[in-house]
Amino acid sequence: MANRTPPPPREFQWTRMLRTLSFWAFLIVGTVVLVQLAARTRQDTAEISYSDFTSQVEQGNVKSVEITERQRIKGDLRSPAQFGRRPVEHFTTLLPFESSDIFVTGLREKGVEVKAK
Repeated sequence: MANRTPPPPREFQWTRMLRTLSFWAFLIVGTVVLVQLAARTRQDTAEISYSDFTSQVEQGNVKSVEITERQRIKGDLRSPAQFGRRPVEHFTTLLPFESSDIFVTGLREKGVEVKAK
């Protein structure tokens, strides 16, 4: 065993390096694209105050709402409304009370489609 010779050094392989680089490039670009899509989805929905919500209900501009928790509402407007610097079509709001059948009935009377979760 003393006469054992070391293996010859490997030759540089361009195909292997290109395959590795393309894998990492795809992974990085894919991550950036997913983050951009998630950020765009988040920007489409705005948090509005309860008074802004009731104002839009009174104007008949609220198309539908979904009560996700007892006090959290996600909804859509019939036409975009200006809140802050940008027009908003989708919103979330926090009720100052727990939703009840009376609240839901009042929304339905104003022409709002109500979905409860």
